[in-house]
Amino acid sequence: MSKEPLQVHVSKTENAILKSSAEITEAILKHPDCNTYMPLSAGIESTAALIYAVRDPNLKPFCVHWYEQRYGLFADAMAFYTQKQAEYFDLPYGNDKSMLSMLPYTKDVPIIVSGLSSFMSMCLAQPGGIKLKWFMMGANAEDDMRMRLQFREYRKIMATYASDVLDGSGVDLKKVIEDIPQVLNPLDFLTKSEMYALIIREEPGLLDTIWSCITPTGTLKDKEGTITGYVPCGTCYKCAELEQAKKTAADAVFRYQEGIKYFSTILKDQISRVEILRGNQSSVYGSGAMGGTINITTKKGKPGFQKNVNATTGTNGTHNLALSMSGANEKNDFYLGLERFVTKGISTMSDNNERDGLSLIHI
Repeated sequence: MSKEPLQVHVSKTENAILKSSAEITEAILKHPDCNTYMPLSAGIESTAALIYAVRDPNLKPFCVHWYEQRYGLFADAMAFYTQKQAEYFDLPYGNDKSMLSMLPYTKDVPIIVSGLSSFMSMCLAQPGGIKLKWFMMGANAEDDMRMRLQFREYRKIMATYASDVLDGSGVDLKKVIEDIPQVLNPLDFLTKSEMYALIIREEPGLLDTIWSCITPTGTLKDKEGTITGYVPCGTCYKCAELEQAKKTAADAVFRYQEGIKYFSTILKDQISRVEILRGNQSSVYGSGAMGGTINITTKKGKPGFQKNVNATTGTNGTHNLALSMSGANEKNDFYLGLERFVTKGISTMSDNNERDGLSLIHI
């Protein structure tokens, strides 16, 4: 087990080990198409934010990991997996060792806050030197509200700081503030489990690159001795947090997929009533009904014996035929229905040759 920092190199950045502000600026300027500073930690929030940045056509990320050697093997693991994530999308990447080693921090000041402050200070020191529009954040809905508000109001804080420092210096304050990238935090309304569900749905290939453990127990190596991964302890609070997010997300994705399949096969002639209940309904419908419930009640048989045939037709080759039998006595009831629905569909695109039809048979 080695605690020496990994020497991370990737093809898109000639010198991926960045030890000074000048090297950071130089690495970014080698990629003039990049407009977004993308700090990566390989955690759930960071990974979800990376997916968002890649999917947004207006964002061109330059990925960076803030290497903090005081974290030992944890820092090595984050450097390893963040590099994997950058390589997954073929993005430029740097392992920044210039910022955090000199930054004081406590459990009350998260590294992302210290890193943001450090990076913005570097931008102030080199106005016009770093042409980036955005600073991508990965905070989530479970983060401390004070920290999230700091992200939203940081321009006011930086403007006040710059005004005090640069007063009387002859430097155009407006120009300086314009050179500070704008913070993006597009997913701060999502919980960790919701972000993990997003990763499952959008980029399942990244699941093996997510890392949260703060006390890894060792490394995984191939026959040549090359590190291929790290071993989580499985007992720290970050490991527990990740496992809970996995469980909740997997359950949510399963219910979502099954729900879509279920709703797509229910046809209107078999529905008696639909209730939409807002708010927590866990006491009635179980633990999955935390946000609300859609309760669909299908038809039941009525006393006696009934038969029903219903046929409808419409434009665009739309036809529906429904047959049903039902009945009930004092103890039992039954409802048996057979329904066929077909349509050729319609496309709003005049030059679209895609088949938009639908055919359903439901019993």
